Amino acid sequence: MKSLFKTMLAVFLIISTVTISGLMGYAYDEVPETIKIGLFYGSSAKDSCVISSGGGIAISVVGDDERYSLTQDESVDEITVKKDTLYHVITPDTYDNYQAAWEKQAALKAEGYSAYVVYKNGSFYVSAGAFSENEKANAAAAELSADVKLPSDKCVLVYVNDVIWISVQDDSLYFTAGAPDGNIAIDGKEYRGEIQIMRRDTGDMTIVNLVGFDDYLCGVVPREVSASWNYEAVKAQSVVSRTFAMMNLNKYQKYGFNLDNTTNSQAYAGVSIEHPASNKAIAETHGEVVLYEGKPADVYFFASSGGKTGTANDAWGGENKPYLISVDDPYENADEASYSKWEMTFTAAELKEKLASRDVNIGDITDVKVEYSDSGRAIKTIFVGTEGEKEYMRENIRWVLGLYSTAFNVYRNGEQPSGVSVCALDKYNTFTQIDINADTQLISKDGIMGAGGAISILSAEGVTTLEAAESSADGDFVFSGRGWGHGVGMSQWGAKGMADNGYNYKEILEYYFVGTQVG
Repeated sequence: MKSLFKTMLAVFLIISTVTISGLMGYAYDEVPETIKIGLFYGSSAKDSCVISSGGGIAISVVGDDERYSLTQDESVDEITVKKDTLYHVITPDTYDNYQAAWEKQAALKAEGYSAYVVYKNGSFYVSAGAFSENEKANAAAAELSADVKLPSDKCVLVYVNDVIWISVQDDSLYFTAGAPDGNIAIDGKEYRGEIQIMRRDTGDMTIVNLVGFDDYLCGVVPREVSASWNYEAVKAQSVVSRTFAMMNLNKYQKYGFNLDNTTNSQAYAGVSIEHPASNKAIAETHGEVVLYEGKPADVYFFASSGGKTGTANDAWGGENKPYLISVDDPYENADEASYSKWEMTFTAAELKEKLASRDVNIGDITDVKVEYSDSGRAIKTIFVGTEGEKEYMRENIRWVLGLYSTAFNVYRNGEQPSGVSVCALDKYNTFTQIDINADTQLISKDGIMGAGGAISILSAEGVTTLEAAESSADGDFVFSGRGWGHGVGMSQWGAKGMADNGYNYKEILEYYFVGTQVG
């Protein structure tokens, strides 16, 4: 570490230009400069990780509005960070800065001790060594009249080549590792910005990427849509992703960050996924968001609508916002869109098993009933069993059965008409294929009637007679659906279709979010 002090920043230097306090608990009228993305937390929190950078590593402790630089070493390109599980022999003196502590630990190392610098809550100490057993630590402490500190549930240990470099604990600030030049990698995956580590209630390490807002989007947009798509669609995704992130900064506040890196927020993959086209789209739309009456809008997006989007009430209940209403989606190309049309089949036994896995036991499944919204999405799905019923509201049915969307119809295999496809004009003025069975209601010259037995319809070939199959109580349950995702807001495949038809990104967004403007 011969260059340890050449580029070391002043200890306790407050970097006033780094302001992060607004990220938590405040509404924004402007896009913030930085954002915190949870990479590992909760059940995925880590007890150890490797952080690397080709241009050296700088270590700091960072809070919402302050930064204290501890040390920087250009010769160190990889560190291992572990949660503290060791007993530490702490010498009695306290030091005002890292350099004074480093000189003391160097003297102890010359005497044969495994010494390292300790930073704790604003002060520096020196440890003569760490031990996995308390008895061994006590024996070593006796030689130096030192104290033994037990493993701390807030401390992290930083290793270089399997030797402890520094121990860091701050009850209010986060351990932060950055690259003085270039990007930083965690367990081999590269990110812009810095890596922050904090110990949460589990004792394992929550790992966060502190990154510039648009730098974050560079790792999001090409995960959400292909960067090879029409450029206007990529720009539309850039603006909607920026707006979504801005309006959801408090989503993971209890974990100490803003958004995570999964589709629970937005899929984020860091530097590895970046593409010049999407990076350009993000730069060209810098600062632009979707506005409703001059304020950032609560926007959502999804893969495919199958021809018509839904409302926020359709998906999650509650009151609809004026700009989150259902719109026709004629631009989505059904031949290329993912799951624009789909079908899933379940036996009665499979449905029974899926419900039982959720501690729902209603006997053998005899029927599935569905109530629909005006946009044609299931708002209540009722399973009828021999020992009761169970209903699921809105999006919940997707997670129970693994469906692509809530825009589906259910029929039994034995109820399908034989050898005939019938298209009818539905209430959305869209031609759709329907399945005719004994329960289908038709309007005839005699009024509304059932379709049991032979029925005659007027087709392009003239009057056609159809034979509807008898309903089979033993038939499998077929879920015939359209679209992929919750269906609220912007369809990504629809945005591509609009762009392919000559619409620009602002027109695309203002079409899906009715009454909004991009600004």
